[in-house]
Amino acid sequence: MFPIHLRDGQKVWGFHRYTNERNKGKINWTWETQFISKQITKTRLDQLAHDGKYSIVTQHLGKGSAGFPFTQEGIQSLELLKSYNDEGKILVARTSRLLDYARSHKYVHYSVAQLSGKTYININSIDDSVLGSSVPSMDEIRGLTFYVDDPSNTFLLLNLSPIKFLRLL
Repeated sequence: MFPIHLRDGQKVWGFHRYTNERNKGKINWTWETQFISKQITKTRLDQLAHDGKYSIVTQHLGKGSAGFPFTQEGIQSLELLKSYNDEGKILVARTSRLLDYARSHKYVHYSVAQLSGKTYININSIDDSVLGSSVPSMDEIRGLTFYVDDPSNTFLLLNLSPIKFLRLL
């Protein structure tokens, strides 16, 4: 994500999306369904999982096709992506959820307190230079991970209010 300044003075987050391959300097657009197998490959998924990175894949689903839009290779790529999601290696999410998560992950402001053998993690705010500081909603902090020594004695709070139904691993 990168900051963008609009002509009216507003600031927003921008982001890059995967749309093409480059071969000898020539752009080969891959954002139609018959090319999805070029975008989603085992090598790319393994690299994303290994590096802990995000990817937004651009597709025009159904464009240029009067019938079923996917090739057999495309179906296999989608099945591969599903298997990575099912195994917890990759999270498949809508773009807005991924961008909210990336922003929260990068700009979360929290404090940790130890008291009587218990750990308390209080999420205070999301402090980012583009949208400002705010107390996040539950949706905005969904997916954040905190590594602790004793999950069974750890309590998560949002703006000093306990978060119920927390599943700790």
